[in-house]
Amino acid sequence: MRTEEPESPLLRIPSMPEIIAPAAPLDERTAACRSVAWMVALNKPLYPLAALALIGGDAAVRSLAALASLPLYAAIPWLARRTGFWARVALPVVGVADTAFAAKVMGADTGAEVYFAACGLLAVVGFGPREATARRVLVGFVYLALVVLHWGAGAPLQPWPADEAARLLTINVYSAAALFAFIALRFPVREGDGRA
Repeated sequence: MRTEEPESPLLRIPSMPEIIAPAAPLDERTAACRSVAWMVALNKPLYPLAALALIGGDAAVRSLAALASLPLYAAIPWLARRTGFWARVALPVVGVADTAFAAKVMGADTGAEVYFAACGLLAVVGFGPREATARRVLVGFVYLALVVLHWGAGAPLQPWPADEAARLLTINVYSAAALFAFIALRFPVREGDGRA
């Protein structure tokens, strides 16, 4: 009689309720991280729509590159169910990669680099007092990525006319400010304050 080996959890594709609902209660910071990841993933499709409304159809098509990172943000809640620490590390790392990609594709004139501020905030508030090393490493990573991108990125892959770049700057500044505010309000003020 042959016994079947249990299926590896890494090879099994989870159902949507399994992705959304945590297997065990998440700590406050991981729960906040998961909320931010969902909020970014669900708002990603709105970026081309905002470009369509403020600039036009061609800008909307060119801004579809912003959707490239959506699967990475959607994977963070799945990761949070398995390891809260690495989900909290992944969120600012994915944010840096997303910001660097957007800034390289669209150029510095569009203000895509302002999202580095939200990445830096995630690197700070995502970790408790006992995780100061992770916080410091991630803050250094965010800063280094900004400096390298700003001074060494070269020409954007999709140059924008000045008037369109100015409108994209407006979209990016307001979007980054809203994300920054959401992060600041969503994460616990101090360890164990009861907010989840």
